[in-house]
Amino acid sequence: MRSAKTVLALLLCLLLTVPGVSAQDKQSHKPATEIAIVVEQDAVRFVAQKPFAEMRLQVFDKTGEPVFDSGVVTESELRWAMETGNGAPLKSGLYRYQLSLKEPGAETVHTRSGNFIVDRAVERDQKLDRVWITSAHDAELGSELIVARNEASTILGAANPSKMADTTITPHNADKTDTAKSKAEKAAAAGTAGRLAKFTTAAEVGDSVITEQNGNIGIGTTTPGTEFHLKGTGEVALRIEGDANSSAAQLETSIAGVRRWTFGSTGNNHPTPNAFYFYQDTNRSNSGISQTRMLINEDGNVGIGTTTPTARLHIEAATGYALFARNANPFGGTGIFGLTTTKGSGVLGRYDGPASTTDGWGVFGFTETGYAGVFGSGRQNGVFGATASNTDSGVFGKNDGGGWGVYGFSERGAGIQGVSNSHDGIIGISNATNKTGVIGLTSKGSNAVAGISSHKDGVGGYFQNSAGGVSLKVIGTADIGTLRITGADLAEPFAVAGADSIQPGTVMAIDPTQPGQLRVSTKAYDQKVAGVISGAGGINTGLTLKQPGTLADGAHPVALSGRVYCQVDASFGAIKPGDLLTTSSTPGYAMKVRNHARAQGAILGKALTGLKSGKGLVLVLVTLQ
Repeated sequence: MRSAKTVLALLLCLLLTVPGVSAQDKQSHKPATEIAIVVEQDAVRFVAQKPFAEMRLQVFDKTGEPVFDSGVVTESELRWAMETGNGAPLKSGLYRYQLSLKEPGAETVHTRSGNFIVDRAVERDQKLDRVWITSAHDAELGSELIVARNEASTILGAANPSKMADTTITPHNADKTDTAKSKAEKAAAAGTAGRLAKFTTAAEVGDSVITEQNGNIGIGTTTPGTEFHLKGTGEVALRIEGDANSSAAQLETSIAGVRRWTFGSTGNNHPTPNAFYFYQDTNRSNSGISQTRMLINEDGNVGIGTTTPTARLHIEAATGYALFARNANPFGGTGIFGLTTTKGSGVLGRYDGPASTTDGWGVFGFTETGYAGVFGSGRQNGVFGATASNTDSGVFGKNDGGGWGVYGFSERGAGIQGVSNSHDGIIGISNATNKTGVIGLTSKGSNAVAGISSHKDGVGGYFQNSAGGVSLKVIGTADIGTLRITGADLAEPFAVAGADSIQPGTVMAIDPTQPGQLRVSTKAYDQKVAGVISGAGGINTGLTLKQPGTLADGAHPVALSGRVYCQVDASFGAIKPGDLLTTSSTPGYAMKVRNHARAQGAILGKALTGLKSGKGLVLVLVTLQ
């Protein structure tokens, strides 16, 4: 394979065979100092050092065939990307250029010409491409600024003293003292080793702020420690700027050509304008699958998993935890700490899911081995729960393992206190058989459950069975200071023969055939009279005495003492308050005592109300005698 030196020698030989410019061109030639030629690795720039009305570049191959024509350019710089007219890269070889110039107000077009040597070394030996330039005019060589590029360094002037074999530009008048080599040496003397050069003036070269050292590029530093090292001295070291109406100004990172992360700021045309964002893209060629991971909008709100954050920190997650905070300190600490100095909440949990769900929580606390899933502590409320629902709870506790749904503990105050301004303070519900809605336990000799009312119309303890069963059951001794019973009589439940026809107010007598049972009274002055079935006329039993499982039990409460409405037949005599009552021949009815001798031992009680005739209810003070 041919070496770069061989290729250069062949191209220089070809250069000697290229026809020179015409006499007409020489007559219209102007000094080269009017134009600075900058040869880069992938482009050639013709920079005007004074105003020109028109510039035009034409490039020809070694046979004279046109390769490129820029047309008329009215700007101060003409750039050629070393491509043909159809956009194809220029191949290795020798080329002649002709540059036409027209000054403002002038009618004559001046031309200048020269030659390019292009060596596409990357196509041959995988080295960097090289470009050389010469001038066709003896007077011009060295008077223009030329930058050549090879694989080792950037050369200023006509030659690089350390790379003469690759970069020497041989003029037609090699005997002139102002040669390309001397120009390069003068330019190199103005620079610093390892520092990239720049035009300090239109005709002078000096150091830039860019340093190349050991393959690392540094800007603002002469000792770059990475492939690209940027050091700033002002407030902003790096600025990425896009048009105000563009979608975004962004910077991307990639590995092996695959874009991984992109970050930047959005423009006015972005759905979230004036924001800073990070998004992830798994494939450079398919940006449609990119996903924004974090965004800071123009209000300062940070969104993770959302591009429309509505709070200082707004996190959304389709699966798993939206936020997971862990404190690994073995001596204790806090996973999440919320603080407020106003009347708001340090931490607020809210659930906006379907109303029919049974597992949506504003705040969810969970522990496998710790003491509490949720811990609240404060000078006022440790945990505060609120709800606007008529049927749900401000605080809901649930335990599926057999323990307590809600457990309250206090060293001084109440373990649990329930307060309501319009409803019950505490409600305990149990749906299990033989279990308790509210249970109080104590091991210190104090009260397991205490009910206290500070109002004269209030009740310290209230018990009700809406199904008609027992409202209060005491196992053991009930120590009562004053017992006030809202019922009007003292009754005992009895088993009764013919119970289907029994109704409240019926007069009952002892059944001699069934020990411990009663039957409906059927004769007058019956000394076996036992009492009246309680509950007639809206007056209920006040106190019931019974012993389940013995003869002292039954299904029908019989008033043995107190006030009770009784069925009375006034056809045996009108009844007035104070009359003694006894049994009558009308089954289940009482009558006025008219024969006091026969009534001895058959007295049912004394009438408190009267009945002139017929049958009816009379309020009776039961006093069996």
